[in-house]
Amino acid sequence: MNSTSPARQMSVQTKINLALLVVFALVLAASLFYSAGSEKQLILHVVEQQTKDTADSYFDSINTMMLTGTMGLNHLFLPLMS
Repeated sequence: MNSTSPARQMSVQTKINLALLVVFALVLAASLFYSAGSEKQLILHVVEQQTKDTADSYFDSINTMMLTGTMGLNHLFLPLMS
């Protein structure tokens, strides 16, 4: 009977391929987690910017209505902003 462990029975090529596979998997996982985090930050930034732009547009329209004296027509404008 041969008392060598299964790890010793693997060829050098198999050991190198397994090591490369582990390194590739680690790099892939790290890249995936980094991409997911940066994508989340980008989405949050875009949503925040769109919210600010919508609020600015709303208040600009209200200010224009007050300056032109057409505040009585705001019932036509308000449903468009919601």
